[in-house]
Amino acid sequence: MSTSVVNRTAPAKKLIVVTAATGYQGAPIVRYLLANHSEQYNVRAINRDVLKPAARALVELGAEVVAADYDNESSLRAAFSGAHVIFANTNYWDTLSYETEVAQGVLIAKVAAAEASLETFIYSGNSDARKLYGGKFQGNLPYNAKAVTLEKVRSQYPDLARKMSIVILGFYHENWLKYQTVFGPVKQSDGSFRMAMPYSDKGYGIPTVSPKDLGVVVAAIIEGGKKFQGKSIALVSENQTDAERLDIWSKKTGANVEFKQVTNSEYQARLEAAGFPRAIAASTTELTAMVGEGGNYLEAEGILKARDIIDPDYHWITFKEYVEAEDWTSIL
Repeated sequence: MSTSVVNRTAPAKKLIVVTAATGYQGAPIVRYLLANHSEQYNVRAINRDVLKPAARALVELGAEVVAADYDNESSLRAAFSGAHVIFANTNYWDTLSYETEVAQGVLIAKVAAAEASLETFIYSGNSDARKLYGGKFQGNLPYNAKAVTLEKVRSQYPDLARKMSIVILGFYHENWLKYQTVFGPVKQSDGSFRMAMPYSDKGYGIPTVSPKDLGVVVAAIIEGGKKFQGKSIALVSENQTDAERLDIWSKKTGANVEFKQVTNSEYQARLEAAGFPRAIAASTTELTAMVGEGGNYLEAEGILKARDIIDPDYHWITFKEYVEAEDWTSIL
């Protein structure tokens, strides 16, 4: 009696490429995929500096870390080679240049469109500020850069656009510390804190989220295949007023803090005094005023809610949890 051996080869893993992989959005995606889907996917983490500690930490978790630059087409071609999924994120705040971010985003799209293996392109975008609130806000450069990039992708690379899903994140919990001068409570000469913003705290909730929750959403988009292509998906964990958030922060830190409405001119002057170039200060003032205008424009009609495409039992990080876990000593 003879026996035979059947060689069952495991299906090849799909390659997920994550740009800006040590950043606020990229790192959570890499970590989540490696922790929860390592049997399905290989993860290639793209970063300018592969020797920085944050990049080396991703290697320890099992990622392939590759160097690439958004301004260097050949480096992007090598980094995207063989990709089945690409997550792309550009950051206005890295260069403070609308023109640079648009150019980088279009170059990423050009290279991604030429990759024959690509199945899904996930782009980190924003709402189109030019179309919100009756066109009141036209100079919001961080939002405009994303909107114009998407227009160029759709017109120049329509095949890629058909494979594209767009993720839109709410106002980061983490912005209070990362961009404290712009968005957070600022220490005064008497030791108290003031959150001086170019809008009133009218009771409107501001849609917020921690980018640490992005990984589970990106995984759902990948697993959904064509289901989410051509769609925008908004990540919002909660809507809270500044008064509510300041109360949480004050109780944690013990700081005496107040909210104060200032004019756009006063707010812009504060940013200029902190070293912002005038044009950047003006654009940032418009961005901040728009955030406080009221209304959850992120989850508008036609935009999918991230909470509806993932496990309903998934726990989103709350602002209170973020405040409790954060180290505030640098600003206290």
